[in-house]
Amino acid sequence: MPIPVSLPGFEGRTITLESNMWSGQPKLTLDGYEIKPTIHQNAASPSPPGRKSAKGSKNEFLLRQNDGREVLVRVKPAFPDPAPVLEVNGQIIRTARQLTIFEWIWAAFPLVLLLGGIVGGGLGMFATITNLNLIREDSKGILRYVMCAVVTTFAFLTCFIVIAALQNLIKR
Repeated sequence: MPIPVSLPGFEGRTITLESNMWSGQPKLTLDGYEIKPTIHQNAASPSPPGRKSAKGSKNEFLLRQNDGREVLVRVKPAFPDPAPVLEVNGQIIRTARQLTIFEWIWAAFPLVLLLGGIVGGGLGMFATITNLNLIREDSKGILRYVMCAVVTTFAFLTCFIVIAALQNLIKR
């Protein structure tokens, strides 16, 4: 889901960020055009022989501001929050609102499934990440809490069914 981002120097322009939680590869668009990650030269430290001199990162993007200056935008993880932050000229810019303590507890409750071993841990992590994304959707009001409860209940039921099936299979 693309996140609209407001950056200083880009007034009146549309910037969106989409972060893939599985690959970690961010996608940044400016006025509807996808910006490719930047490969920049590091003149201060030449590369050793046999190595490429170009250095870059899949999380760094070079953007041109309204006044024509270029700025380097870095997309950084904000663990444990799945919403990344942007670093622009040393300034950290949040891409999503901070969650309240209650929202963190509500969204992360499936982590209790870690007590169920690898099956519970996997389901608990998946449900927690899903809940964190659901709880951020401001437009849904109380419905986002209900949806989190449904995801959590589904994770618990799935965990108990899978563990019971595995125990039954082992007993045979």
